[in-house]
Order: sequence, then structure tokens, then C-alpha cells
Amino acid sequence: PDRFNADEISGVQYAMNLYYRDKVSFMTEYQNEPVDLSPSVSTIEKTTIDNSLTGRPLGFIPNDVDFLTAFIDVHKYLLYYVLCGFRRDFTGVVVDFGTYPKQRRRLFKMTEAAPNLFDVAGSESLNTAIWNGLEHLTSDILEPSLTREDGTSINVEKIGIDAGWGATHDLVLNFIKQHSRKDLFFPSLGKYYSATSRQMDDYKPSKKVTRGDAWIYWRDAERAPTGQIIFDANAWKTRLHIALNATPGDPGKLSLNGTPDD
Repeated sequence: PDRFNADEISGVQYAMNLYYRDKVSFMTEYQNEPVDLSPSVSTIEKTTIDNSLTGRPLGFIPNDVDFLTAFIDVHKYLLYYVLCGFRRDFTGVVVDFGTYPKQRRRLFKMTEAAPNLFDVAGSESLNTAIWNGLEHLTSDILEPSLTREDGTSINVEKIGIDAGWGATHDLVLNFIKQHSRKDLFFPSLGKYYSATSRQMDDYKPSKKVTRGDAWIYWRDAERAPTGQIIFDANAWKTRLHIALNATPGDPGKLSLNGTPDD
């Protein structure tokens, strides 16, 4: 803790300066957790995406979809969302995706979004901007009457909301707690598990913990009454890669509505 330079105020600042100056060296020399620089299995090629496209319009729901789920990824300037339909063998299709607020351009940087969350909320407050965005986006997801190809109705059964960003973690929990349909929502936290950290398998099933395939469902009656999902981010990136590369017709294959122009 006493190791820092004259222009630094603490050992923590010294360590963070090392980290930002050279992350690879910092992780190798100071954390004894070398960064794997080989190509990641979770990297998805454009050809993989193109080969998984259904050619159907966004919003199309096939007849064999048994249930719908959605997810909202929280960022400072935008909320990203995805609506997915699944069969019971985990074969799925990305029904729709996008951002709130919707962007006028097909290609854009998140930091250059126009309009962004602050614009539509009319506020410079991060909490106000994100709360307002969550209210509008969850309404946009839940209010439309959704139907399969044959006209039969289908409802969104669960919506996960990213609660992994420390700046908005409590906001997401509070937003869900006060929502009139809070039973549909759950906070979601993707975590990286290194070789030296506590592993998913270390969480023992109990009244508070349900353990699944690279995820746990953790209950906290006071802070998160609908429960929280904590998942192994790397494991599920790998699962996504495998699902996209699966052969059409194989159980677990993930397809995407749309065309290359979308």
C-alpha cells in the first residue's frame, strides 16, 4: 500500500496507472493471471451472422416458438435490447433487436448516438436518463400484441435487465421493485471467472440459490425480490458462438430475423 510515486496519492493509484499503461503486463506480472492473446472463440465472423439470417422481417415469430424472452443492456447513452423466441429444446431465433432511443443511422458509435438517453429525457442526470429509458423501452416491449405466424397470441415471459454496471446497479434493482409487472423482470449480472476466483460450482444450492448451466439464480427478498441471475459471461459467449455455427435443423441452433441489409 505504501508503494507509489511522488505524483500519486496511493498504492491504488499506482496500481491503476500500471494497469492502464499496459494491461497485459499488469495482469501477467502483478496478478499472475496472463491475458490469453489468442483469437477468442467468442469472436463472431460476419459470414456466421449472414449464414444464420432467416430472411424474415424483424418482428416475425415462427409457429414453433414456445416462449419469448427479452434482454436490455444498460449503457450510458443508449439501451440495447433483444427479443428472442425459443423452442423447448433451446432452438431459438432473434425476433427483433435495436436501441432506445432508436437511431437514424444504421452504423454509429454509442458515444455519438443522436438522440441519446439524455436527449430524450431532457436531463443531464444519468439516473433520470436511464430510468426514463427503461420506462419507455419496457413499455415498447410489453405493450404490443405479439402473434406467431399463424396468428396465435404469445406473450413475453421474462425480461432480463443488465445490472452489472456499478453506477446503475441499485437503479435497476429499484426500477424492477416498483414496476407494476415486476414478476416479469430480473436483474442480470455477467461475470468473468478466472482460474483463481470463486467458481460457479462453488455456489451450493439452497433456499437462496438455484444453480443452472453456467448461471445461478440468487434470491434477496429485500433488495431483489424477483431474484437475480448471475452468469458466467465467457461460458455463454462460447454457447452463443456454438449456437450460431450450428447446422440449421440442429437442436440449439440460433437464427436471426432479417437480411444482410438490416
